[in-house]
Amino acid sequence: MLLLVFFFTFFTLFGAWVSPYDPARQDPMSAMQCFPIQHWLGTDKPGRDTLSRLIAGAQTTLIDVTTVLLLAGIAGMLL
Repeated sequence: MLLLVFFFTFFTLFGAWVSPYDPARQDPMSAMQCFPIQHWLGTDKPGRDTLSRLIAGAQTTLIDVTTVLLLAGIAGMLL
């Protein structure tokens, strides 16, 4: 379980080197591709890279979790 957390955190922090595509960029010519060489996890209907979107979502989640953890720790110490 701890290995999974480290794996998730590593790809969240260093995800830009793994998948250099913009998660919001749409490319209709590459829409709905399944596992091509350029896009490791394929693309969605508008042609956005799935891996880039997954990494961007993970970065947001990691920031939110860290913020809540710090605020809860501070509130717990004050009580």
